[in-house]
Amino acid sequence: MKPRVGIVQFHAVCPEGNEHPLGCGITYEIARRLTTMGGVDANAILLGNRGAIASPDLSAEVPLSVENATGLSVPNLGAQYESDYIVLGNARIADGLLLHYRVFEVSTGREIHEGCVSGLRTSVFRLLDELAHDARRAIGYLPEDEEDQDPNPVYDRVYFESFVEFCLGREEDRPANALDHLERSLRIEPGFRMALVEYLSFCYQVDDLSGSLAAIDAYLNINPDDLEILIAAANLCLAFHRVEAGIRYAHLAPMQRP
Repeated sequence: MKPRVGIVQFHAVCPEGNEHPLGCGITYEIARRLTTMGGVDANAILLGNRGAIASPDLSAEVPLSVENATGLSVPNLGAQYESDYIVLGNARIADGLLLHYRVFEVSTGREIHEGCVSGLRTSVFRLLDELAHDARRAIGYLPEDEEDQDPNPVYDRVYFESFVEFCLGREEDRPANALDHLERSLRIEPGFRMALVEYLSFCYQVDDLSGSLAAIDAYLNINPDDLEILIAAANLCLAFHRVEAGIRYAHLAPMQRP
């Protein structure tokens, strides 16, 4: 059985505000990365707005303890969320981005690793990848000699403001409001794939193509060979009876993966 990792909602400190959505977005992305990397199952443990008031010392250079952040000991939190390991941390955003984190072993309740990654705001996804790799290595599920992925210029420089709008969109209760945030995210960074995927899913929820075709075309100008997006675009158009547009996207899709 794969080890299960619980990611406690990161506490974000940002001069522009939007700290709760940012903390949730960072937490979701770390959990998603840990799971998609393989070898572990990860889930986000969200605290709601109380995650923002559980931080008595915002100037601390290390994250809070699990008990201070959640009101539970490491073993009790792990039992409640069926986790073998717990990851807890803080995100501090100013001119750059600084992520402190700790990894705890549930069976013993002890801290087994403490780490920190930092960089430019525009390197937010690269830093989240580094954090996820380091956390997996700490629990023994990542080879030291694993090859790094080739750089992706768009992925590596996603504008922080685009990521903020993405996080705000994911926290919205009303799909129409979520679409507004995701549309702004894509205007800032048209190559932001995850924002586009979320945007297309909300189009189905509001039963409206909205500005999706323009967003899709802007994305495909940057990533013309993205087969999954081409297929998703064709299906979306057909669902809304835009047959000619659907056929156009289908014809752009390669017959098979290279």
